[in-house]
Amino acid sequence: MKNIQFYAKDDNGNTLPFEHSIKDGILTATLPRSFFENSAFINVECDAFGAKAGDDGYYLLPEHRFSHGSVLTRFTPREDCGMSVPNASIFFMAVGLSNATYVVLPEMYYRVDFRASCKDGQYVASINVSFKDQPVADDVVIHVLRLPAGSDYNAVAKAIRDYRIARGEIAPLKDKLGESETLQYFRKYPMIRIRMGWKPVPPPVLHQTPENEPPMRVACTFSRVRDIADELKRQGVEGATLCLVGWNQKGHDGRWPQIFPVEEALGGEEELIKTIKHVQALGYEIVCHTNSLDHYEIADIFDYDKIARRKNGELVQEGSWSGGDAYRACPIHQVEIAKELLPRVRDLGFKGVHYIDVVTTIPPDTCFSEQHPCSTRKAIDCMRELMRLSKDLFGGFSSEGCMDFSLGELDYSLYNRFTAFLPSAPDNAFVDQYIPMLELTYHGIVLYNPYTETVNYTLKGADCATTFALYGGIPTFYYYSKFCGEGRSNWMGETDLTCDDDEQLRWGVSRIKQALDEYTRHAERQLEFMSSYEKLQNGLMAIRYEDGGGVCANYTDNELLFEGNVIAPHSYIYFDKENKIEI
Repeated sequence: MKNIQFYAKDDNGNTLPFEHSIKDGILTATLPRSFFENSAFINVECDAFGAKAGDDGYYLLPEHRFSHGSVLTRFTPREDCGMSVPNASIFFMAVGLSNATYVVLPEMYYRVDFRASCKDGQYVASINVSFKDQPVADDVVIHVLRLPAGSDYNAVAKAIRDYRIARGEIAPLKDKLGESETLQYFRKYPMIRIRMGWKPVPPPVLHQTPENEPPMRVACTFSRVRDIADELKRQGVEGATLCLVGWNQKGHDGRWPQIFPVEEALGGEEELIKTIKHVQALGYEIVCHTNSLDHYEIADIFDYDKIARRKNGELVQEGSWSGGDAYRACPIHQVEIAKELLPRVRDLGFKGVHYIDVVTTIPPDTCFSEQHPCSTRKAIDCMRELMRLSKDLFGGFSSEGCMDFSLGELDYSLYNRFTAFLPSAPDNAFVDQYIPMLELTYHGIVLYNPYTETVNYTLKGADCATTFALYGGIPTFYYYSKFCGEGRSNWMGETDLTCDDDEQLRWGVSRIKQALDEYTRHAERQLEFMSSYEKLQNGLMAIRYEDGGGVCANYTDNELLFEGNVIAPHSYIYFDKENKIEI
């Protein structure tokens, strides 16, 4: 890989050379921080990764939470266009050339934008590092794996997975099961989240006090949770993890980081403890939802000194939810406060794969406070410490997304993407195909639900169920997933589970039972890595696992054949290693 030489250009036009070394066939390029400590940004390039329209090969850019997958772009003639991927879920870029395929893996010391473009028939790829919102605290380090010429995205996914396993950054689910009774149970059964209470969203009051706080809607009391658990048992749902959302003071996003007292309008602490014991006696696990990131002024422990600060000294405030304006706590203080509060949550009796909101769906915030400065690398270390704390206290950790930095500790992702699956033509001129690289790389490492739209999938259309099966999800259900009012989208869709009356409750549980019955027959594949994803010429999509079997999906309006098997329109089949249908 002697021809692979990285360099950077800063905002003043200076060219900054990397130091290069090769060990065990892996190239490491390092740019010392002293070279760019006064730069506003640097753009990292490698001339060997350029191509011309008409060349064989491709760029593969990573996905982010609002994309439909990773972006495959072949070096075909096209109008001038390009793409930038910030906040990537998978921290990589691949370049397929005639002599080799290169997998580019920056260390996660900085947030970066992965970029590629075509201009006047010339293809260029780069990595942009901006220091507007993150301190200069570390070197820029990039590792490069060289694969044989012609290696496709399936080979890239395997190379990334193998590389990270070898470095001890992630571990196969098969190995983790032996160390965790919690995971042994969790991976077999549905996740059922129940939003119990919340104040209006968007909030009518941004700066809330106990005197002007909007009223909380009660959707599901602790007593009603016991009714749900009883109905699960009555309908023969063998196992499930119930996650209580909005059980805390003033409901979902009500007063973080304040948790206690347990919300009185839902029944209070005595009723909650009774419910936990009741659910566990039925053989189910019960956990809860907390939030360490967002802080609201109404909280009894709100402290401006613990909020992250931007480079100009401003407090970091992002969005507004039930509690009003949401301030981002410095990652250092997120861990500090969690260490104080989460043991109290555990002592209520919760046990299982605990859920801490948001932290794996966005890059961790940095902080420029002189009292508690926090670089990108330090912020990631803090989030990993938070995840380990959850596992130590409750038995497991889950969150909202599946970002790369979390995968050493993350057990379950509520959804990998905030989009609906699009089997139709790409919607961007630079995209030739969307590739499910996250699942191809990390299935068998982490459990997940693939899309926001595949929450409550048995309530929705055939394509939703097909997508859930194709992407290898774990059944995920949400009572009262819809909680946003006018002007805000309900990102898990408009079809919801409710339990306002007994008929709704029974019907919803029957949809959960249907999902479990379908899932149980194929649940062992959660332990297998994916070996390939392919879009066939007739329009079928197939994912194959390393055990030889897999799933084939038909999103068309016609019956189609896969290895002699008929697949109905808007449907799917499971097949074994001999390509026979699995019932």
